Amino acid sequence: MSEPASPAPACRVTHLTGDGDLMMNPADLHTAVRYALPLTVIVLNDQGYAQQRQDLLRKGLPAAN
Repeated sequence: MSEPASPAPACRVTHLTGDGDLMMNPADLHTAVRYALPLTVIVLNDQGYAQQRQDLLRKGLPAAN
């Protein structure tokens, strides 16, 4: 996930991420909370890991929807 750097400490940052990515990087969110950073996180839920699905399809293997 790696939260984007804010140009100034008081600037609000909005981070757009998928559900799989969010679950892989909880430490980044912990750091944002720990330092009380003005961060808005928008999570898109596609109920799966898009990168793994794409890898399976590219290899000609079946991938669940």
